[in-house]
Amino acid sequence: MSTNNYISKIKICNFKGYKENPEDDNYFTLAIPYDEKPHALIYGANGAGKSSLYQAINYFFNYQSLADLYMANQPSFSEEEKEARDEEFRRNLVNSASDSTEFNIVLNDTIENAHELDIQAFCFAPFDFELFDYIAFTDFVQQSYLPHDNDLDEFSKEHAPTVAEKVTEVLNNQFQEKSLSISFNIEGDYNLIVKDADRFPSGITKDFKNFLNEGKLNLIKTLCMFEIFKILKSREKTNLIVLDDFVSSLDDINRTELLRYLFEQVLEGSPVIRYQLIILTHHTHFYNRIKFAISETYPEHKSKWSFFRLYEHDNYINAFSEDTIDFNKEFNELNKRLESQDANQCLPSIGNDIRKLSEIMGYLVAETLQLSPKTSIEDILQLSNIGKNPFYFKRERVNKKIVTKLAVHLLEDIKELLEDSNQNELKTQLEAKIAEYQSTENLEIIDTILQQFRLIKLYRKAALHSLSHGQVEEVNYSVSNLKASIKILKEVNILRKKVNKSN
Repeated sequence: MSTNNYISKIKICNFKGYKENPEDDNYFTLAIPYDEKPHALIYGANGAGKSSLYQAINYFFNYQSLADLYMANQPSFSEEEKEARDEEFRRNLVNSASDSTEFNIVLNDTIENAHELDIQAFCFAPFDFELFDYIAFTDFVQQSYLPHDNDLDEFSKEHAPTVAEKVTEVLNNQFQEKSLSISFNIEGDYNLIVKDADRFPSGITKDFKNFLNEGKLNLIKTLCMFEIFKILKSREKTNLIVLDDFVSSLDDINRTELLRYLFEQVLEGSPVIRYQLIILTHHTHFYNRIKFAISETYPEHKSKWSFFRLYEHDNYINAFSEDTIDFNKEFNELNKRLESQDANQCLPSIGNDIRKLSEIMGYLVAETLQLSPKTSIEDILQLSNIGKNPFYFKRERVNKKIVTKLAVHLLEDIKELLEDSNQNELKTQLEAKIAEYQSTENLEIIDTILQQFRLIKLYRKAALHSLSHGQVEEVNYSVSNLKASIKILKEVNILRKKVNKSN
């Protein structure tokens, strides 16, 4: 499998949310094992760089189209004005905290130009494509950035009716929107017409948001874009499909149906037609639903997907693969390296690996405690003095499963009591409810995790010690110190899994 047919590595520096990171060769790096698992599902909470990653890929493949869109509706520019506008467009993409005025996006280690890849990219994010007062079929085609042989008017005349018919069929039969239909005005400017047989049977051509909720609008434009992709997908190149939160504003049933439509209709023709999917989402539930669909509903895809998580540490964005992060294996390997004869020469490298593992562990512990994904290990340490800063936590059985509940759930319980309780009993009931969340038994596991972090001052020893920056002349820690850090990381991981075990 040629490396030019698939994305195997994405490296980003100073673009949008990705600032220059001196600890990792200045680049954010995401490696996809394209020869075994070409598709990638990427989870990133708000602020973790998910949309910046999408925009970087979109920019790499569609730079000229995006630049043209940036310059649209402007008066005729001279060559100097065009160059200045283009430079302004690029500057707006540079990380705001960077001292540099340039950014870099490199694919597959060395490729900086999309023309060097045998890939045709289709990038789509619903919120980048607003349904304004008026929209035409030609707008959908242009926003796809996909090449087409015919003149745009000829292409629209030939394919607009087919796309409208197919989208209506999918809306009626798969999404059970029986009263909805769409068409395009072929005799005019190909503007979109949406009809609802029950509410506006004559159809609407503008002010869509006044008639349809956001979910239906996003569904219509998503289906239109996918149907255009099905027409324009390449038979020779790899079809790269990059989707950023393409299920936003849809309910759970429609998200499931959209997944089914994607796997069963959009990806038709595989393996004769080559595909590579990169799906980004900030919805944990949808992330897990896709994993379930790949594993259970479409098992033929199971061996073709990699799963990644984006996280932020010290204002730098990083990523790790759920497939390759085997903590026990990593801990054992680090200990072997520390016991080797050349351990002292390898201390900077080992320290850097411990730092990275501690960052990932901090992210996972914050997730376990249902804290913000931006929570640092230092923030977690602030929770360790439970006596002064109460940490509300309890576990209870819900629908045959043991679930973890935190302060937000306590507030919900209190709200129910305030609505339902007799005022004479309220004080006693509230005190009892709060006591449930402050139970010594419930807090024992969490307290142990926090005390382990504090005990070894993990934040300094494993995340910020000078070894992690490779500054050999400033080394202050011995092999035994690093072994102690690994030992505590192992213990924290065991406790973290114990909390998650029944969730």
